[in-house]
Parts: sequence; structure tokens; C-alpha cells
Amino acid sequence: MLEAHDIPCLVHNAGFGGLFPGPQINAYNTRSIMVPEERAAEALELLKEYQSQPPDPADGLKPKASGKLRNILEFFLFGWFVPGARRRSDTE
Repeated sequence: MLEAHDIPCLVHNAGFGGLFPGPQINAYNTRSIMVPEERAAEALELLKEYQSQPPDPADGLKPKASGKLRNILEFFLFGWFVPGARRRSDTE
């Protein structure tokens, strides 16, 4: 959105910040948007307008029954792929 309004910006950790789930640690895996100081007020105003818009109603859709069935089938068919505790053999 900032680039569409000709506001130069840099997203620090744009790729790395989304790679690993877990706690957000500043300067490690959090994302920061940086703009030039002279354009900061304009960028903040655009972000305020964006945040004031109502959420998309499609975001609240419930998953279809076929999606739930697929999840269950994948769990049972591909459950071997999920790492778990291994039994130790008597020879070790």
C-alpha cells in the first residue's frame, strides 16, 4: 500500500520473519516497516485508514465438511510422516 502511494519503504525481516513459527523476538524474527522520516506522517495516516476499515466477511467462513474430512484422512494416511518418539531396541 505504501509503494502504491509512492512512499519508499523497507520491510526488515520480510522473508525470514515468516519462516519459523514461535515467539516473536525483536530484531530476530519480527518484521519492521521503515520509511523515510519526511514521509512518516503520511505513512502513518495511510496505515490508520487501512486499520479503520471493517474486516472482510469472507475471513470468518467456517471450513467445509470436505476440508475436515480431508484433514482426518491426511492425519491417518500420512501420520507416519510426523516425527515421534522411537522405541529403543534391545541391542543398543
